Amino acid sequence: MTNPKVMIMISTRIVGGPGKGVLQLLDRFPSRGIEYLLVTDKRMGTLDTEFIKLIKEKKLNIEILEYTRTFDPILFKVSRYLVKKYGINIIQSHGYKSHLIALYIHLVEKTKWITFIHGWSAEDFKMRLYSVFEVVMVRFSDVVIAVSPSIKKVLSRWHVGGIHTILNAVDKNEIYGLMGGYELRRKLNISDSAFVIGVIGRLSPEKGHKYLLEAIARIRHKGIRLLIIGDGPLKDELEKLSNELGLNDTVTFCGHSQNIRDYYEAINLLVLPSLKEGLPNVVLEAMVMNIPVISTDVGGVREIITDDYNGWIIEAGNVNSIAHKLNEIIEDRKRLAIVATRLHDSIFPKFCPDRRADEVVKVYKSLLV
Repeated sequence: MTNPKVMIMISTRIVGGPGKGVLQLLDRFPSRGIEYLLVTDKRMGTLDTEFIKLIKEKKLNIEILEYTRTFDPILFKVSRYLVKKYGINIIQSHGYKSHLIALYIHLVEKTKWITFIHGWSAEDFKMRLYSVFEVVMVRFSDVVIAVSPSIKKVLSRWHVGGIHTILNAVDKNEIYGLMGGYELRRKLNISDSAFVIGVIGRLSPEKGHKYLLEAIARIRHKGIRLLIIGDGPLKDELEKLSNELGLNDTVTFCGHSQNIRDYYEAINLLVLPSLKEGLPNVVLEAMVMNIPVISTDVGGVREIITDDYNGWIIEAGNVNSIAHKLNEIIEDRKRLAIVATRLHDSIFPKFCPDRRADEVVKVYKSLLV
Protein backbone atom coordinates (compact mmCIF):
# COMPACT_ATOMS: atom_id res chain seq x y z
CA MET A 1 0.00 0.00 0.00
CA THR A 2 1.23 3.51 -0.84
CA ASN A 3 1.85 5.63 2.25
CA PRO A 4 -0.41 8.69 2.57
CA LYS A 5 1.24 12.04 1.81
CA VAL A 6 -1.44 14.57 2.63
CA MET A 7 -1.67 18.26 1.76
CA ILE A 8 -4.13 19.91 4.13
CA MET A 9 -5.53 23.19 2.85
CA ILE A 10 -7.30 25.69 5.09
CA SER A 11 -7.85 29.42 4.76
CA THR A 12 -8.48 30.97 8.17
CA ARG A 13 -7.27 33.93 10.18
CA ILE A 14 -8.26 32.74 13.65
CA VAL A 15 -7.83 29.50 15.56
CA GLY A 16 -11.52 28.59 15.40
CA GLY A 17 -13.22 25.19 15.30
CA PRO A 18 -11.92 24.00 11.89
CA GLY A 19 -8.41 25.28 12.63
CA LYS A 20 -8.34 23.54 16.01
CA GLY A 21 -9.46 20.31 14.37
CA VAL A 22 -6.64 20.52 11.82
CA LEU A 23 -4.01 21.19 14.51
CA GLN A 24 -5.36 18.27 16.51
CA LEU A 25 -4.76 15.93 13.56
CA LEU A 26 -1.29 17.28 12.76
CA ASP A 27 -0.14 16.70 16.34
CA ARG A 28 -1.12 13.03 16.02
CA PHE A 29 -0.04 12.25 12.46
CA PRO A 30 3.68 11.55 13.09
CA SER A 31 2.90 8.70 15.51
CA ARG A 32 0.60 7.23 12.84
CA GLY A 33 3.16 7.40 10.04
CA ILE A 34 1.34 10.13 8.09
CA GLU A 35 3.42 12.62 6.11
CA TYR A 36 1.69 15.97 5.74
CA LEU A 37 2.03 19.50 4.45
CA LEU A 38 -0.20 22.24 5.82
CA VAL A 39 -1.05 24.97 3.31
CA THR A 40 -2.69 28.22 4.40
CA ASP A 41 -2.72 31.76 3.08
CA LYS A 42 -2.68 35.44 3.90
CA ARG A 43 -2.96 38.69 1.99
CA MET A 44 0.34 39.91 0.60
CA GLY A 45 2.07 42.51 2.76
CA THR A 46 0.05 41.79 5.91
CA LEU A 47 1.23 40.49 9.29
CA ASP A 48 0.94 36.82 10.13
CA THR A 49 -2.56 35.78 11.19
CA GLU A 50 -3.35 34.29 14.60
CA PHE A 51 -3.51 30.87 12.94
CA ILE A 52 -0.14 31.23 11.18
CA LYS A 53 1.55 32.45 14.38
CA LEU A 54 0.39 29.36 16.26
CA ILE A 55 1.50 27.06 13.42
CA LYS A 56 4.97 28.62 13.50
CA GLU A 57 5.14 28.32 17.29
CA LYS A 58 4.34 24.62 17.02
CA LYS A 59 6.98 24.23 14.24
CA LEU A 60 4.64 22.28 11.97
CA ASN A 61 5.29 21.65 8.28
CA ILE A 62 3.70 24.65 6.57
CA GLU A 63 3.65 26.54 3.30
CA ILE A 64 2.12 30.03 3.40
CA LEU A 65 0.65 31.32 0.16
CA GLU A 66 0.35 35.08 -0.33
CA TYR A 67 -2.37 36.55 -2.52
CA THR A 68 -3.46 39.98 -3.75
CA ARG A 69 -7.16 39.12 -4.17
CA THR A 70 -9.43 36.37 -2.82
CA PHE A 71 -9.16 33.96 -5.75
CA ASP A 72 -5.73 35.01 -6.98
CA PRO A 73 -4.55 32.67 -9.79
CA ILE A 74 -1.20 32.36 -7.99
CA LEU A 75 -2.92 30.29 -5.30
CA PHE A 76 -3.85 27.65 -7.87
CA LYS A 77 -0.47 27.68 -9.57
CA VAL A 78 1.61 27.40 -6.38
CA SER A 79 -0.68 24.78 -4.82
CA ARG A 80 -0.31 22.59 -7.89
CA TYR A 81 3.47 23.06 -7.73
CA LEU A 82 3.51 21.97 -4.07
CA VAL A 83 1.61 18.78 -4.89
CA LYS A 84 4.32 17.84 -7.36
CA LYS A 85 7.22 19.01 -5.18
CA TYR A 86 6.20 17.00 -2.12
CA GLY A 87 4.75 13.98 -3.94
CA ILE A 88 1.30 14.57 -2.45
CA ASN A 89 -1.22 11.79 -3.11
CA ILE A 90 -4.16 13.13 -1.04
CA ILE A 91 -5.53 16.66 -0.75
CA GLN A 92 -7.67 17.53 2.25
CA SER A 93 -9.57 20.82 2.12
CA HIS A 94 -11.51 22.89 4.66
CA GLY A 95 -13.77 25.75 3.53
CA TYR A 96 -15.02 26.96 0.16
CA LYS A 97 -11.80 28.75 -0.87
CA SER A 98 -9.62 25.71 -0.19
CA HIS A 99 -12.22 23.45 -1.82
CA LEU A 100 -12.00 25.42 -5.06
CA ILE A 101 -8.21 25.16 -5.24
CA ALA A 102 -8.36 21.47 -4.32
CA LEU A 103 -11.00 20.85 -7.00
CA TYR A 104 -8.65 22.35 -9.60
CA ILE A 105 -5.76 20.12 -8.51
CA HIS A 106 -8.03 17.08 -8.31
CA LEU A 107 -9.11 17.60 -11.92
CA VAL A 108 -5.72 18.39 -13.46
CA GLU A 109 -3.48 16.10 -11.38
CA LYS A 110 -5.99 13.33 -10.58
CA THR A 111 -4.97 13.56 -6.91
CA LYS A 112 -7.32 11.95 -4.38
CA TRP A 113 -9.43 14.59 -2.63
CA ILE A 114 -11.10 14.66 0.80
CA THR A 115 -13.36 17.53 1.86
CA PHE A 116 -14.32 18.40 5.45
CA ILE A 117 -17.70 20.08 6.03
CA HIS A 118 -17.96 21.84 9.41
CA GLY A 119 -21.24 23.72 8.90
CA TRP A 120 -22.43 26.85 7.16
CA SER A 121 -22.66 30.54 7.97
CA ALA A 122 -25.72 32.61 7.04
CA GLU A 123 -24.53 36.07 8.04
CA ASP A 124 -25.24 37.65 4.63
CA PHE A 125 -26.19 36.82 1.05
CA LYS A 126 -22.55 36.36 0.01
CA MET A 127 -21.90 33.74 2.70
CA ARG A 128 -25.12 31.90 1.85
CA LEU A 129 -24.05 31.85 -1.78
CA TYR A 130 -20.62 30.52 -0.81
CA SER A 131 -22.33 27.77 1.22
CA VAL A 132 -24.27 26.59 -1.84
CA PHE A 133 -21.09 26.85 -3.91
CA GLU A 134 -19.30 24.67 -1.36
CA VAL A 135 -21.92 21.93 -1.48
CA VAL A 136 -21.80 21.88 -5.29
CA MET A 137 -17.99 21.63 -5.31
CA VAL A 138 -17.68 18.81 -2.77
CA ARG A 139 -19.81 16.56 -4.97
CA PHE A 140 -16.65 16.13 -7.09
CA SER A 141 -14.48 14.96 -4.17
CA ASP A 142 -13.66 11.31 -3.47
CA VAL A 143 -14.73 11.49 0.17
CA VAL A 144 -16.77 14.04 2.14
CA ILE A 145 -16.30 14.08 5.90
CA ALA A 146 -19.21 15.57 7.84
CA VAL A 147 -18.58 16.47 11.48
CA SER A 148 -22.11 15.53 12.55
CA PRO A 149 -25.02 13.36 11.38
CA SER A 150 -27.11 16.50 10.83
CA ILE A 151 -24.57 17.82 8.31
CA LYS A 152 -24.51 14.43 6.60
CA LYS A 153 -28.30 14.60 6.33
CA VAL A 154 -28.16 18.03 4.64
CA LEU A 155 -25.46 16.86 2.21
CA SER A 156 -27.47 13.75 1.36
CA ARG A 157 -30.45 15.92 0.42
CA TRP A 158 -28.13 17.62 -2.08
CA HIS A 159 -27.25 14.16 -3.47
CA VAL A 160 -23.68 14.33 -2.25
CA GLY A 161 -22.11 10.87 -2.13
CA GLY A 162 -19.14 9.27 -0.37
CA ILE A 163 -20.00 10.83 3.01
CA HIS A 164 -18.30 9.71 6.22
CA THR A 165 -19.35 11.08 9.60
CA ILE A 166 -16.36 11.74 11.85
CA LEU A 167 -17.26 13.64 15.00
CA ASN A 168 -15.18 16.52 16.32
CA ALA A 169 -12.98 15.86 19.33
CA VAL A 170 -11.60 17.81 22.27
CA ASP A 171 -8.35 17.87 24.23
CA LYS A 172 -8.16 19.98 27.38
CA ASN A 173 -4.45 20.59 26.81
CA GLU A 174 -5.25 22.31 23.50
CA ILE A 175 -7.38 25.01 25.15
CA TYR A 176 -5.01 27.91 25.81
CA GLY A 177 -5.07 30.46 28.62
CA LEU A 178 -3.00 33.34 29.89
CA MET A 179 -4.14 34.69 33.28
CA GLY A 180 -6.71 32.21 34.61
CA GLY A 181 -10.35 32.69 35.52
CA TYR A 182 -9.74 34.34 38.90
CA GLU A 183 -7.56 37.08 37.42
CA LEU A 184 -9.94 37.56 34.49
CA ARG A 185 -12.81 38.17 36.91
CA ARG A 186 -10.68 40.77 38.70
CA LYS A 187 -9.86 42.44 35.39
CA LEU A 188 -13.54 42.60 34.42
CA ASN A 189 -14.61 43.74 37.91
CA ILE A 190 -16.69 40.62 38.53
CA SER A 191 -17.12 39.48 42.13
CA ASP A 192 -16.45 35.93 43.29
CA SER A 193 -20.13 35.50 44.15
CA ALA A 194 -21.47 36.63 40.76
CA PHE A 195 -23.12 34.01 38.57
CA VAL A 196 -21.34 34.37 35.23
CA ILE A 197 -22.84 33.15 31.96
CA GLY A 198 -20.67 32.89 28.86
CA VAL A 199 -21.46 32.75 25.16
CA ILE A 200 -18.59 32.08 22.79
CA GLY A 201 -18.74 32.39 19.02
CA ARG A 202 -18.74 34.63 16.01
CA LEU A 203 -21.14 37.57 16.23
CA SER A 204 -23.24 36.66 13.21
CA PRO A 205 -27.00 36.04 12.77
CA GLU A 206 -26.96 32.24 12.91
CA LYS A 207 -25.36 32.31 16.39
CA GLY A 208 -28.54 33.73 17.96
CA HIS A 209 -26.96 36.23 20.38
CA LYS A 210 -29.96 38.58 20.25
CA TYR A 211 -32.24 35.90 21.73
CA LEU A 212 -29.87 35.42 24.64
CA LEU A 213 -29.67 39.17 25.29
CA GLU A 214 -33.46 39.43 25.32
CA ALA A 215 -33.63 36.45 27.70
CA ILE A 216 -31.05 37.99 30.06
CA ALA A 217 -33.26 41.09 30.26
CA ARG A 218 -36.02 38.86 31.68
CA ILE A 219 -33.90 37.15 34.35
CA ARG A 220 -35.23 37.81 37.83
CA HIS A 221 -31.93 37.46 39.65
CA LYS A 222 -29.47 40.16 40.62
CA GLY A 223 -25.73 39.77 40.41
CA ILE A 224 -25.57 37.83 37.14
CA ARG A 225 -23.11 38.74 34.42
CA LEU A 226 -22.99 37.78 30.74
CA LEU A 227 -19.69 37.62 28.88
CA ILE A 228 -19.98 37.70 25.09
CA ILE A 229 -16.71 36.36 23.69
CA GLY A 230 -16.19 36.76 19.96
CA ASP A 231 -16.25 39.28 17.16
CA GLY A 232 -18.13 39.65 13.90
CA PRO A 233 -20.46 41.73 11.73
CA LEU A 234 -23.24 42.04 14.35
CA LYS A 235 -21.07 43.58 17.06
CA ASP A 236 -22.45 47.13 16.78
CA GLU A 237 -26.02 45.90 16.46
CA LEU A 238 -25.74 43.66 19.51
CA GLU A 239 -24.10 46.39 21.59
CA LYS A 240 -26.97 48.72 20.64
CA LEU A 241 -29.54 46.07 21.62
CA SER A 242 -27.79 45.49 24.95
CA ASN A 243 -27.95 49.22 25.65
CA GLU A 244 -31.64 49.43 24.68
CA LEU A 245 -32.44 46.52 27.03
CA GLY A 246 -30.67 48.29 29.91
CA LEU A 247 -27.99 45.62 30.22
CA ASN A 248 -24.87 47.79 30.26
CA ASP A 249 -24.03 46.76 33.84
CA THR A 250 -24.74 43.10 33.12
CA VAL A 251 -23.24 42.39 29.69
CA THR A 252 -19.57 42.67 28.72
CA PHE A 253 -18.47 42.38 25.09
CA CYS A 254 -15.03 40.81 25.38
CA GLY A 255 -14.07 40.53 21.71
CA HIS A 256 -12.19 37.62 20.15
CA SER A 257 -9.62 35.85 22.30
CA GLN A 258 -7.17 33.08 21.61
CA ASN A 259 -6.80 32.56 25.38
CA ILE A 260 -10.26 31.08 25.69
CA ARG A 261 -9.33 28.90 28.68
CA ASP A 262 -9.40 32.02 30.90
CA TYR A 263 -13.06 32.57 30.04
CA TYR A 264 -14.05 28.95 30.67
CA GLU A 265 -12.41 29.18 34.08
CA ALA A 266 -14.26 32.43 34.84
CA ILE A 267 -17.83 31.35 33.95
CA ASN A 268 -20.36 29.17 35.73
CA LEU A 269 -22.45 28.25 32.69
CA LEU A 270 -22.11 28.33 28.91
CA VAL A 271 -25.09 29.11 26.67
CA LEU A 272 -25.18 28.24 22.97
CA PRO A 273 -28.20 30.13 21.53
CA SER A 274 -27.45 29.25 17.89
CA LEU A 275 -30.02 28.86 15.14
CA LYS A 276 -27.74 26.46 13.26
CA GLU A 277 -24.51 24.58 13.97
CA GLY A 278 -22.45 21.65 12.79
CA LEU A 279 -21.04 19.88 15.84
CA PRO A 280 -20.04 22.83 18.07
CA ASN A 281 -16.50 22.67 19.43
CA VAL A 282 -17.41 25.25 22.06
CA VAL A 283 -19.80 22.79 23.74
CA LEU A 284 -17.11 20.10 23.87
CA GLU A 285 -14.57 22.58 25.20
CA ALA A 286 -16.89 23.83 27.94
CA MET A 287 -17.69 20.28 29.04
CA VAL A 288 -14.05 19.20 29.17
CA MET A 289 -13.42 22.33 31.27
CA ASN A 290 -16.21 21.12 33.60
CA ILE A 291 -18.64 23.89 32.62
CA PRO A 292 -22.30 22.85 32.14
CA VAL A 293 -24.04 23.95 28.94
CA ILE A 294 -27.49 25.12 27.85
CA SER A 295 -27.75 24.68 24.08
CA THR A 296 -30.42 25.11 21.46
CA ASP A 297 -31.49 21.95 19.65
CA VAL A 298 -29.38 22.44 16.53
CA GLY A 299 -26.89 20.49 14.43
CA GLY A 300 -25.11 17.69 16.25
CA VAL A 301 -25.78 18.98 19.78
CA ARG A 302 -27.76 15.83 20.70
CA GLU A 303 -24.63 13.82 19.87
CA ILE A 304 -23.06 15.55 22.90
CA ILE A 305 -25.82 16.52 25.33
CA THR A 306 -28.53 14.37 26.86
CA ASP A 307 -31.14 16.83 28.12
CA ASP A 308 -31.25 17.27 31.90
CA TYR A 309 -28.47 14.70 32.39
CA ASN A 310 -25.21 16.31 31.25
CA GLY A 311 -26.65 19.63 30.10
CA TRP A 312 -29.84 21.18 28.82
CA ILE A 313 -31.37 21.45 25.35
CA ILE A 314 -33.88 24.17 24.49
CA GLU A 315 -35.79 25.35 21.44
CA ALA A 316 -33.82 27.54 19.03
CA GLY A 317 -34.93 31.16 18.67
CA ASN A 318 -37.21 31.01 21.73
CA VAL A 319 -36.47 33.81 24.21
CA ASN A 320 -38.92 32.48 26.82
CA SER A 321 -37.30 29.05 26.71
CA ILE A 322 -33.83 30.50 27.31
CA ALA A 323 -35.02 32.77 30.15
CA HIS A 324 -37.02 29.98 31.82
CA LYS A 325 -34.10 27.55 31.77
CA LEU A 326 -31.65 30.17 33.06
CA ASN A 327 -33.97 31.01 35.95
CA GLU A 328 -34.33 27.31 36.79
CA ILE A 329 -30.59 26.71 36.89
CA ILE A 330 -29.66 29.87 38.78
CA GLU A 331 -32.24 28.96 41.46
CA ASP A 332 -31.00 25.37 41.76
CA ARG A 333 -27.19 25.43 42.06
CA LYS A 334 -27.16 21.84 43.38
CA ARG A 335 -28.60 20.68 40.06
CA LEU A 336 -25.84 22.56 38.25
CA ALA A 337 -23.22 20.85 40.43
CA ILE A 338 -24.67 17.39 39.79
CA VAL A 339 -24.60 17.93 36.02
CA ALA A 340 -20.98 19.10 36.29
CA THR A 341 -19.96 15.73 37.79
CA ARG A 342 -21.21 13.94 34.66
CA LEU A 343 -19.43 15.99 32.01
CA HIS A 344 -16.08 14.22 31.65
CA ASP A 345 -17.50 10.71 31.31
CA SER A 346 -20.09 12.03 28.83
CA ILE A 347 -17.55 13.08 26.23
CA PHE A 348 -14.82 10.43 26.52
CA PRO A 349 -13.99 8.25 24.68
CA LYS A 350 -16.61 9.30 22.09
CA PHE A 351 -14.96 12.66 21.42
CA CYS A 352 -11.36 11.56 21.96
CA PRO A 353 -8.80 13.15 19.55
CA ASP A 354 -6.95 9.84 19.11
CA ARG A 355 -10.17 8.17 18.02
CA ARG A 356 -10.79 10.96 15.51
CA ALA A 357 -7.23 10.76 14.13
CA ASP A 358 -7.52 6.99 13.70
CA GLU A 359 -10.76 7.38 11.74
CA VAL A 360 -9.25 10.01 9.42
CA VAL A 361 -6.16 7.90 8.79
CA LYS A 362 -8.41 4.94 7.96
CA VAL A 363 -10.10 7.07 5.28
CA TYR A 364 -6.71 8.07 3.84
CA LYS A 365 -5.59 4.46 3.53
CA SER A 366 -8.87 3.37 1.95
CA LEU A 367 -8.26 5.85 -0.89
CA LEU A 368 -4.82 4.45 -1.67
CA VAL A 369 -5.64 0.74 -1.78
